[in-house]
Amino acid sequence: CMTPGNLGQLRNKVSYLVNFNSGQTDQDFRGPAAYANQRVHDAINEAYTEEVNLGKTASRDWFRRRVSMTWTADAATMPIPATVKDADIDIVLNETNTSPGVPVTIWNSITDGSGLYRYDMDTWGWFPTPSIAQTLAIYYIGRPVELAQDDDEPHLIPTEHRDLIVWSTGIILKTI
Repeated sequence: CMTPGNLGQLRNKVSYLVNFNSGQTDQDFRGPAAYANQRVHDAINEAYTEEVNLGKTASRDWFRRRVSMTWTADAATMPIPATVKDADIDIVLNETNTSPGVPVTIWNSITDGSGLYRYDMDTWGWFPTPSIAQTLAIYYIGRPVELAQDDDEPHLIPTEHRDLIVWSTGIILKTI
């Protein structure tokens, strides 16, 4: 049997598991007419999130991700990259002159010290303001992104373990 890779494949396996027939109008898991798969998709996304959270309790290493950003010269503040806005950040490295980079401290406010600080919910500040552009590598713990399109993949779970999502979804749906 094929291991599911994307939302469409997950939905097909879940539907088989719970004996769902989308062609029948009296199905327990059928969503509204405008989005017939909504309940199954919601359950798949819930299961995905639960499985990732369980995985993080065993080891956060698999979920560690990296994103780079350039801090513009003479910019006192910059938007927090969307991928790390509410993420659990492990470390920020300044890779402008060296690789691996030098750790950069993230402070709660400008009065706490030099380096990055949270200006507001969407913005970081840097004190003192750097006079040249800085290249930052941000290492953070990934979190599930909602699966909405059939070709969306639950990237935080390796393909060979995505049957966990199918079985977890089946349990959620049967419990409902």
